[in-house]
Amino acid sequence: MRVFLAFDLPDGLKKELFKLVMEFKSLDAGLAARIRWVASRNQHITLKFLGDVSEEKIAQADECCERLSSRYAPFQAEISGLDAFPSKKQTRVIWVGIRAADDMRHLWEQVENDLFAIGIERDPHGFSPHITLGRNNSFKKLDISASMFSNLKINRRNFMIGDFKMYKSELGCSGPEYTLIKRYLLGAKN
Repeated sequence: MRVFLAFDLPDGLKKELFKLVMEFKSLDAGLAARIRWVASRNQHITLKFLGDVSEEKIAQADECCERLSSRYAPFQAEISGLDAFPSKKQTRVIWVGIRAADDMRHLWEQVENDLFAIGIERDPHGFSPHITLGRNNSFKKLDISASMFSNLKINRRNFMIGDFKMYKSELGCSGPEYTLIKRYLLGAKN
């Protein structure tokens, strides 16, 4: 089963991101058609992608997450701008960056360490908190001009993160479907 851990987004932020995507589409319809946009209901900040794991590993990961979630208090995160991976000239992913309290990075480090101890590989790319808006839908190079990005405005805003969730991801013809496995409240005594 494909499993990941994520921070969900407040509904108000999802609405703002939807407007941003619609704005992007209106600036260049041809370019926008080459991007597979993430449905608002699926937008999140990935904490850890566990990959294709067994029920036994999911149970072990659940125990780790239960233990870890009680050690961290809810924290603030902030939208920090719009960008692309690996670059605007060779775009594979369009994303909104997240600036978060040190607690988010510390939680990620602890998740990485604890899950590695039960046999789940570390993320070789490190932690770069972001919300994916869309992915290049073709194998062709996608060059998004810096001027297009400067025409798109996203309001810097803070939001609270009070939990993280474990999801199952199933790939379908119309994109991935996420099913909630478990919610972990930050600061909750287990």
